[in-house]
Amino acid sequence: MKANFFFFVILFLSLGFQKIGAQAEVVVEVTTNVNQFSCECKGLSREHLSKYESYHEILIPVANFDCPKKMMERDLLKLFEADKFPEIQLFLEPQSINSKALSVKIAIRIKEILHKYEVNLVKIIEDKQAFYIGSQVISLDNYGLEPPTKALGFVKVRDHVNIKFKIPVHFLAQP
Repeated sequence: MKANFFFFVILFLSLGFQKIGAQAEVVVEVTTNVNQFSCECKGLSREHLSKYESYHEILIPVANFDCPKKMMERDLLKLFEADKFPEIQLFLEPQSINSKALSVKIAIRIKEILHKYEVNLVKIIEDKQAFYIGSQVISLDNYGLEPPTKALGFVKVRDHVNIKFKIPVHFLAQP
């Protein structure tokens, strides 16, 4: 009797953790005239993901980005004015879905500026979890962001950055 009880407790907990384990990620790929680097925001959990009747929202805390060097993280916080605008918002409206892909209308709000895009996401399986992945190139200038320079202007960040998304399938599933 006790063995059956413990078996069900362990089974319940493992299924619960499996669902919690599927978290969204956002990666910003930046190119300079010298090199390229990525800043990642991993572990976007239920508190960052909201479903509404016609769209889904992901709140990305700017302070949660992890860059290769702390100086880059400070520059990113300054660029996005994180003290005044602590989050980047993604609004996703699923359009069409099949077993391997999802077409979404996505709106990205950085600071107080919103731009809309259409993105195709591809379904993948990673560590027994299902995700949709995709990317969108944005112009910093379109969001009123001036690409930073370093080393007395010798190192310049390019205006276009690539934003990569990894979103749990269950989050984008239609109700």
